[in-house]
Amino acid sequence: MEIIESFPFPVNTNLQKQGPTVSTAMLDGNSVIMIQLRTAGAQVPETVFCLKNLRNLDIMNMNFVNGVVPDALSNLQSLFGLSIKNSLISKITDKLASLINLQSLTIDNCGLTQMPNLSGLKKLNTLSLPNNHVSKIEGLYNVSQLFLYHNDFTEVPTQTIPSTLVRIYMNYNPIKYFPNVNLYANLTEVRLARTEVSVIPSNINKLKRLSFLDLSFSKITTIPDNIRKLTGLQFLVIQGNQFSAEEVNKIKSQFSTEQPSVQLLIFFI
Repeated sequence: MEIIESFPFPVNTNLQKQGPTVSTAMLDGNSVIMIQLRTAGAQVPETVFCLKNLRNLDIMNMNFVNGVVPDALSNLQSLFGLSIKNSLISKITDKLASLINLQSLTIDNCGLTQMPNLSGLKKLNTLSLPNNHVSKIEGLYNVSQLFLYHNDFTEVPTQTIPSTLVRIYMNYNPIKYFPNVNLYANLTEVRLARTEVSVIPSNINKLKRLSFLDLSFSKITTIPDNIRKLTGLQFLVIQGNQFSAEEVNKIKSQFSTEQPSVQLLIFFI
């Protein structure tokens, strides 16, 4: 309590009074186990990294000293979840990878251009880096959910993404190729809208668990026949591509007769 009482802004411990501009904390006895810093424009107090029992740290609309997430982050060895949003960041400490209990990491709309190697985060399940300028990630082991939309990736980073991947969002990246389906048999959701992808692989039927596929507003001209073997597919979003009118009619006809349960979103432009 003494640490949060020393912050240069109020921190409310009454969770019923949470709000988008209210900083709040949850206590377990005298230990702070969760904190949401929401004081817009204020600086993140460096003493927050002394809360060694902290399990969840959520920062929004605040600033770091010199735009750097500091080495002191490594003090938070009990951290399960870390979220930073709308905070300009020029660098994240390499010691991020020392947070061995971290399960969820979000850095959203922070002007980020590069990430440190994450190979120490063996328990990381969800990685969310949307609305940045990242083009490379390294050191993923057990991630099942990957949210990388609105970045600068030119390819799906298959060399570092594990086979445990279930959901991938890479909309609004200049990606040219669909990920290698042989590597990701567990995928249930793929979102690659507004990319440069022009071909859906003919062996896409190997993604037997796939239920949602979004390739809208890309450069696709045809749909492989094997896509109709995806018996678990529920949503296929492919509008805004480069289909001919003939191809659109063919796709509509095939799905209406062979897979009527699929929600098909398509139109010809």
